[in-house]
Amino acid sequence: MDDLLDMACLVDKRFKLQYTQDEKREYIKERAVLQMLKGERSAVVRKEESREEAMRDTSVPAKKTKRSLASFFSYRPTTTTSTEYLTAQQAVERELCNYLLSPNADNDSNPLDWWKVYEMNFPRVS
Repeated sequence: MDDLLDMACLVDKRFKLQYTQDEKREYIKERAVLQMLKGERSAVVRKEESREEAMRDTSVPAKKTKRSLASFFSYRPTTTTSTEYLTAQQAVERELCNYLLSPNADNDSNPLDWWKVYEMNFPRVS
């Protein structure tokens, strides 16, 4: 339960890590990064599933097209490699760092209103 409170404070622009114990800050940041990466992977899977479903829903069978030899060499699989994962992780860590370095909101402000305005600046954190 304590971790949930720390995570809630992290995304509350009025507090962030202000009231989190020093020895728990790195753990909370690492956990937040993992949650954001998990959310990104889920979004990619949902997008792929909806694309596959849309392709299945077509009543007209797809016409086979002839492919050139060059098209086989330009094909790239859609699986995520460890390099892409590291790049995604670095992007998430950078966004979280930028969020934590940005000024806190007023204590009287509504955090949901703040996120409505700044969601585009910190899409993964939001």
